[in-house]
Amino acid sequence: MSEGSGTLGTVLRHEWRLLRADRAVVVVLVLFIALAAWINASGRGSAHNVMVLATLWIVLVVVLPSALTLAATELHPVPPRIELVEAARRARNEARVTANEEALRRRFLERHRDRIHDQASMYAAMTTIVEPAPAGNPLLDDFFARHPKLAGDRRFTQMSLFYVLLAAQEEAVERRTEAVRDRIADSLASRRAFLDRWAWLAPASLVQRVLSNAAGTGEARYRRFFELAAVHQAEQRAFFWPRVFHAAALSAADYDRLPTFEYAEEPAGWIVRRSLAALATLAAFAAFGTSGAAVAFRRFRVV
Repeated sequence: MSEGSGTLGTVLRHEWRLLRADRAVVVVLVLFIALAAWINASGRGSAHNVMVLATLWIVLVVVLPSALTLAATELHPVPPRIELVEAARRARNEARVTANEEALRRRFLERHRDRIHDQASMYAAMTTIVEPAPAGNPLLDDFFARHPKLAGDRRFTQMSLFYVLLAAQEEAVERRTEAVRDRIADSLASRRAFLDRWAWLAPASLVQRVLSNAAGTGEARYRRFFELAAVHQAEQRAFFWPRVFHAAALSAADYDRLPTFEYAEEPAGWIVRRSLAALATLAAFAAFGTSGAAVAFRRFRVV
């Protein structure tokens, strides 16, 4: 019963999205028909009317959206992606140097050289010998300070210790690139606010916004996906890190508790609020064009 209800809800949601898209298309169609009627009622020749209509179409569909996008780009520049890539590369290199995995591996092999004779014995030693984690490693100390429950008694196999270092490096890179990512997010938010504030100047941009929301390819839904994906990544770390760090075997019950990702659609009301202003503005343009055409036809005299 619940599965059928979910399927019905999905169908109704998609039908409602298509209905909003149809409304946007109809409103734009009414707008351009009204503009065509208005221009034809001016009493000029057909060549003149075609040129005016073509110019209006280019201005409304090409020039105004491009000008609005260019203004947003110039007034609210976003840091180049290469800056984030370079920051991540530097942070990763620094984390690797701080982790000093090669030195840890070399000291481990020196401590247990009497037990290690070949690859098989080395693997066995690295996966069975439990030792205290090295003290004074800044990367490990910072990681365990942030995750005291994962530290436990700070005793790990050498293989588990490398996994801990890998997780610590990953987290360190995220922290050290956070400032760049925040700058990019703030710039994108400022650009979105600018486009939202002045989108009414470009009817084609309003149509694109409504159609994107209706198709589910809008920027808001894209951001929501990444937010939910970040939550899922945190759940995965909380589930797997303790087991990986302490070499715990997965049980049948663990398989049932594995974190799974399921995209939760945003409430329909959010989509309505995003599209309503754009549809209202388009309707106002269409009403203005229709009124102008009606007045022009009342004044039109057939000779």
